[in-house]
Amino acid sequence: MNGTIHLALRNLSRARLRTLLSALAVALGVSLLVTMSVFRSGIEATWTAGENKFAFIVEITQLVFGGMGLMTLGAAGFLIYNAFAMSVARQRQQIGLLRAVGMRGGQVLRLVLVEVLITGGLGTALGVLAGPLVGNAILSAMTHFGVETMWGSVALGSAALAGGMGVGISLLSALVPARRAARLSPLEALHGEQDLVRRADLPRRQSGAGGALPTGLAVVLLVSLWTYLAAAPPGTWTGYHQPWDVILAALFLPVWWMGLVLLTPVLLGVATRSLRALLRRLPGGMGRLLGDNLGRAPERLHLTALTFAVALLMIVSTSGFVSFGNDVMVGRVAAQALRERAWYVYPFNRVAGLAQLQAFQADAPALEPVIVADVARLAAGRATVEPFYMVAVPEIASPFPGFPSLVTLHPEQLTRPGRFSLLEGDWDTALPLLQEGCGLLVSPAIAARYGAGVGEAITVTGRTGPVTCTIAAIGAGGFAPMSFIGPGAWEQFVVPGQSPDSLQVRPLPGATDADVAALEADLRALSARYGAERVFVARPEDELQSITSTSDQLMQIMNGLLFLVVGAGALGSVNTTLMSILERQRELVLLRALGATRRQIARLVVAESAVTALLGALLGLLAGWGTIAIYALTYGGVTFGLVDLPLWTAVAEITWPALRAGLPWLLAAPLLAGLTAYSVLRR
Repeated sequence: MNGTIHLALRNLSRARLRTLLSALAVALGVSLLVTMSVFRSGIEATWTAGENKFAFIVEITQLVFGGMGLMTLGAAGFLIYNAFAMSVARQRQQIGLLRAVGMRGGQVLRLVLVEVLITGGLGTALGVLAGPLVGNAILSAMTHFGVETMWGSVALGSAALAGGMGVGISLLSALVPARRAARLSPLEALHGEQDLVRRADLPRRQSGAGGALPTGLAVVLLVSLWTYLAAAPPGTWTGYHQPWDVILAALFLPVWWMGLVLLTPVLLGVATRSLRALLRRLPGGMGRLLGDNLGRAPERLHLTALTFAVALLMIVSTSGFVSFGNDVMVGRVAAQALRERAWYVYPFNRVAGLAQLQAFQADAPALEPVIVADVARLAAGRATVEPFYMVAVPEIASPFPGFPSLVTLHPEQLTRPGRFSLLEGDWDTALPLLQEGCGLLVSPAIAARYGAGVGEAITVTGRTGPVTCTIAAIGAGGFAPMSFIGPGAWEQFVVPGQSPDSLQVRPLPGATDADVAALEADLRALSARYGAERVFVARPEDELQSITSTSDQLMQIMNGLLFLVVGAGALGSVNTTLMSILERQRELVLLRALGATRRQIARLVVAESAVTALLGALLGLLAGWGTIAIYALTYGGVTFGLVDLPLWTAVAEITWPALRAGLPWLLAAPLLAGLTAYSVLRR
């Protein structure tokens, strides 16, 4: 075993750059998974062990970090496969000599896997060390948005899981090249290196049964998936049967991604043939040579393109998810509320984005009683004042787990047009249930979760223990489909004597525009007297801005991490370019002998890398669009109370915002690949 490790270390030392790039790619993915744990621990330490009425944002952010880490590890897997496939091809003579002196195929397999284990282990160690730095850097970045956070730490279990995934994906990625090395016969391996590299590519260029099977499987998978989504989008019913909205998305998305991976050779083959025809029309011989080179090593082209595709996939899909939540879901739910004449009074700056999350801590101050009294005095005879108390009740959290619910003391105010639209039930029945006992107004998804209808009871968690409540009506309203608890159960969820978290002020029916303007001026003067940190007056459009600004600030943080994912694609480009140059040394020397200048050869290699990155970026745009479309068609709008949401219309609405986010990277990817190729060529 010591001899195997020694030989593996020697092989890795002979290809230090390849080893370092592969290890760095693994490190990126592992570090993002560790970052997830560090971020959560820092937020929990800040928010008193996670007791925050908006702690659901931590869950969503953690899910994003986890997805980014897994996708980055996927990109690293492509890079490792590519690196070791080329390494095995270049080491055939060495493998042949080892086989000739008695090394068995199993020992060759073990040798390659030990090399991979060392590479993946190095990357994993770097990722585990870098994860806390990245996580705490993100926590520190949140201070720029007004959120003071504590220092985060990584849990041992999370670090072990991230490390196991880093090493595991490394081993799985190199398994095929390792088995290919183990199956080489001594005579075959001892042939000329360049000849064997070409011969190794021949089977993949042929269109035999071995290549037709994956392509046929991909076509069947994708046609079946999109036919089902077009004919009967599951989003019309999944929200009634949670968690099927999440389960089906988790099933369909890998089918889409796997189908694209299997179909990549066909898609890139068509693209390269089209480009080849165009390039051959360019004056001089370099265009023709560039076109021919794009098709000479298809496997390397596919794997390098896929590393960039993963990066664009994440950028497009992340932007699409945000657009679906803000523009489609919240935008439609808030449409009625935006037409209301109303003001919302808070004890913090409601439009401060992430900074307002500090105000939702369990021990954060509510509105001061003197302020509540002053607002009531100003509104006397001019408007209604409705106090609200924000509470955490996990059983009726809507639309996301951890989302707060509202206790209202004046449910009759909810009957006004646009406040809470009933889908099942009526106010004549609902109001007595809300006033006399623990009555609930819930979304269709919450009612379906417990299989309960109007008038039926469910058990929820109150301030001192379980509480049996009755569903008074089913519907949605406001700016998010939050659940409402009636005044009959006020003391079971709110500490007696607690001041309200917010007030909603609405002009009385028949108020003129002048009356409304005068009341708003008085409320603004009240806020100026006490200060915005104690009294903040928001209009309906401010409520919507508070949601979108928080999402935008989270996206700014995510963009920094997405840049790391693009970095994984750049690492793949460096590695592939290095392998390409080493493989084609004789060809490049021959071109120089025939009169090609160094600048011409540099342009050729840089152009190949840039075109490969461009093809990968285009593939990533397609993959990203499919991802957001599948998510919208599968998740649907039931969770937000939008039971009749036109799903394909929603897909059309989020397509441009998602693709727009990817367009800058469509230009940046070829530029980044070209720069890395030039740096490698100079080296």
